[in-house]
Amino acid sequence: MIRRIDYWIGRRLFHPPIIWICQRAGMTQWAVAAYAWLAATFTLVMRARFNQIGDIVFTVLVSLMALLQTVATALLPDMPRRPSFGWRSFVWIITAVNLLDLALRHGVARDVEWQWAVAWDVLALTAEYAKTITTIPPRKRREGRVAARRAFS
Repeated sequence: MIRRIDYWIGRRLFHPPIIWICQRAGMTQWAVAAYAWLAATFTLVMRARFNQIGDIVFTVLVSLMALLQTVATALLPDMPRRPSFGWRSFVWIITAVNLLDLALRHGVARDVEWQWAVAWDVLALTAEYAKTITTIPPRKRREGRVAARRAFS
């Protein structure tokens, strides 16, 4: 049941914008996954830097992770990556905890730490669902100006 819900969420919510980005930018789904994970890593750096979550050790570890992710993404953006249902489930649990935290604080969404947490959730889920796409369909071309001229003739 949970796998079916995960499949539906991926097909209906995450795949269309990812495919749109791939078609417009000429990227593979693995490159989108790599860049989304890179952006998610940078949100962790921002959370560690500006919101003082954890101590200096956590900040250094997250910064090193961001540096390694940047190098890996720069060198191998199109490297095929395996999707992980377990990891997606873990990220969904983190998202549920963040939403519960927001609900318990009576919907105060102005908290910067919460906004960085949501940004990480969305980017991580986008990266993981991008890995589940098997092929990118070709972009459908719209009819050009000739068809528009015929319509007004």
